[in-house]
Amino acid sequence: MMHEAVHYRLLPNRKWNDWLGEIFTAWPVMVTVNGFRQTHWAHHRHVNKPEDPDWQRKQTELFEYPKSGLDMVFITLKYWLGFYAIKQLAEINQAAKIPARLKYVRLSFYALVVVASIVFHFWLGLLVYWFVPLFTYFLWIIYVRGVSEHFGGIEHHEHLLEKTRHIEANFVERLLIAPNYIHVHIGHHLYPSVPFYNLKELQRLLMENPDYARRAHVTRGYLAFLIELLGSNSKQPEHA
Repeated sequence: MMHEAVHYRLLPNRKWNDWLGEIFTAWPVMVTVNGFRQTHWAHHRHVNKPEDPDWQRKQTELFEYPKSGLDMVFITLKYWLGFYAIKQLAEINQAAKIPARLKYVRLSFYALVVVASIVFHFWLGLLVYWFVPLFTYFLWIIYVRGVSEHFGGIEHHEHLLEKTRHIEANFVERLLIAPNYIHVHIGHHLYPSVPFYNLKELQRLLMENPDYARRAHVTRGYLAFLIELLGSNSKQPEHA
C-alpha cells in the first residue's frame, strides 16, 4: 500500500495520500513515502541504467545470478536471522533527501509508539509482531521481489518487456510474497497510474496483444522463478 501512496493511488487528495501513506504504510516499515518516491520514480524513468538508484544500490553480490541452491539457502537464512537488516534499511533511508520537518515528525511518531507501548504494556507485542518480522522475513520478501522484478538473467536486456519479469503468482504466493498484485510488474511499468486492484485485468488485456505476449518475460510462479535463478542466462530469457 505504500507503493500505491508513492504513485498517488492511495487517496485522490494528494496531501491526505501522502500523510496517511507516511503514517500508516511507510513509517511502520522504517521508510518514507517522500524518500521512496524520489528513488522509485527515477527507477521508472531509467530501468536498470546508471541513472536508476535501485540498479546502482543493487550492484552487489546478492543480486548476481546464477547462484547455487546452497548459496540461496544461506542468503535466505541470513535474511531470516536479521543479518542484512540494519545495513539495508540504512541504505534505503540514505538514498533520498528527506525534508527536515518530515524527519522530526517521523521521529516523534516512533517515540510516541515506543512510549505508548511501555505505558500501556504492549512493548512485547510490538517487539514480536513488528520489529522481528520487519528485520527478518519482511526484508527477505523485499529481496525476493527485487530479484524477481529486474534480475536473475534479465538485467542486461534493453527492452522493458525483457528486462522486467512478470510472475503468474498463485494464491499462496500472493498471500505470502506478493500481495496486491505487485507481481504484475511489467504492466505496472507500462502503466504506473493503474491502481493495484486493476493490475490483474491489465495483464489479461496486455496478453491479448500478440507482440506483448511474444516478448514479455512471463514466469509461471515463484517456483519456476527459482528454477530460472539456478540456471539464469542473460542472453536467453524465458518468454510466455
